[in-house]
Amino acid sequence: MSTPTDFDWTNFRIFQGECSVGKEIFGWNSTDFDEWLKKLRSGLQADPSGSSSGIPKDNASDVLALLDRFFPLTDGDKPPSVIVSFESGQLEIRDPLSALGYIFSIARMSQESPPATLTWWNYVVPLLAIFARSVFLVSSTEDAHRPIMCGAMYFGFPRNSNRLVVMLGSSGGSLKENNTAHELTKRELGKCKPLQGR
Repeated sequence: MSTPTDFDWTNFRIFQGECSVGKEIFGWNSTDFDEWLKKLRSGLQADPSGSSSGIPKDNASDVLALLDRFFPLTDGDKPPSVIVSFESGQLEIRDPLSALGYIFSIARMSQESPPATLTWWNYVVPLLAIFARSVFLVSSTEDAHRPIMCGAMYFGFPRNSNRLVVMLGSSGGSLKENNTAHELTKRELGKCKPLQGR
């Protein structure tokens, strides 16, 4: 059983291929993170299935839409929000930090040496740490004095499933549920099995 104080970062990596990221992110600056976002965008453009980047096929187009809207390479008119799929529902993403929360929530672990069973300590905690660093790198370029708290808004196993579902968020974001996502929360995620292990 792993705890935050003895967690071994050696093999923990999220995303895949050139987009794979682990403990090195804690030494990055905002320029390094911008370059990583460009790699993620290029990977999705080259392989729309998302498999080479570690993005599930059903979410690949949503992630690309979020990158185009909230981390654009060029100026121009953009929609105020992006509707994305999450489980069997939809979420409305309205800001960069919520976009990052979604992207890191649905990303797959690197296939190098994933743990046999994903738990709070071996998956959610290190994923949350990497997400929090990402939020810092993005928000520090916009407002260096604004404190932002990051957290796991939801984590658990949907009924009749052994697949761990996580939704990350931050106090600097403004993710909005539409009716479909609200029904999803009540119907499926709200009746999940307890999280296994600590």
